[in-house]
Amino acid sequence: MLDLSLGLRNLRREYLWSNVRVIVLKDHEDIMLPGTTIQLKRGTEITVPRWISKILEEKGVVEVKDTPMNINELGRYSFLEIHARTTSATLQKLPIDFYQKLRDYLEKLKENIARKPSPELVDEYRKARSYVYDILRIRLNRILALVQAGAESGEIRDEINKLTPEELILYKTIRKLLEDWQKEVIGLEEPLI
Repeated sequence: MLDLSLGLRNLRREYLWSNVRVIVLKDHEDIMLPGTTIQLKRGTEITVPRWISKILEEKGVVEVKDTPMNINELGRYSFLEIHARTTSATLQKLPIDFYQKLRDYLEKLKENIARKPSPELVDEYRKARSYVYDILRIRLNRILALVQAGAESGEIRDEINKLTPEELILYKTIRKLLEDWQKEVIGLEEPLI
């Protein structure tokens, strides 16, 4: 059986090991990784694993060129999901790294509030949580509807293709749990749903 936590941790690991472009703001000692050395010379643009870029960015050594999630972008996704729900039953296609960037954004926002609290940051955090709630509620309901739909027709496959990697793991896990439940409770080898 697919392990939900393991699958999600693997996705996080892949994201953190994915490469991101950075601009080196100040000279820094080289970083040795297995099989490679990262040279950090002021003014150069280089590619480094995301987890390294986070550490170097905190130290003021680099500026990450990747666009992080922000409250306006999150609000736009929330609006699109709400609008799509009222006009059609289909999911909106989210960026493949949506949840990873969302997690980074919320973590950074919480760190900023802990470091230097302000009414503006607290308000942004509350607004972000509201947007996340709307997005999750709509998308989770749709994922459950896809599981209940059963056999994967062309229309169902189109919807499944709109799932993020995290949502796909959830979909497969729920589907497998439901199939196992039907086998154990009803005794059917072929799932009804």
